Amino acid sequence: MRAELFQQKGLIDVLNPQEVSPKNLAQRISEDLERTDLPLADTAIDMSGARNAAGRLSGLIGERAGVLPMTPVSAIPVAGASGAKRAAAR
Repeated sequence: MRAELFQQKGLIDVLNPQEVSPKNLAQRISEDLERTDLPLADTAIDMSGARNAAGRLSGLIGERAGVLPMTPVSAIPVAGASGAKRAAAR
């Protein structure tokens, strides 16, 4: 399904499994190497599926274990030197 969607956007070229042969594969590679119509970067394609799946799985594991989900490292604010001193003084 993904291959078909990427092919429709012109991001990849797909060879039907029933058409795979050394001759057809070599021909397709040669044609692709000669292409000049390669697409520009497409920001509409979300490439963070693995990160999203890992976060969701982590949340599900936490729910089943009865613990709160972990805060992503990217969401933790970084305290400046004065903030670190105040935190250490507490």
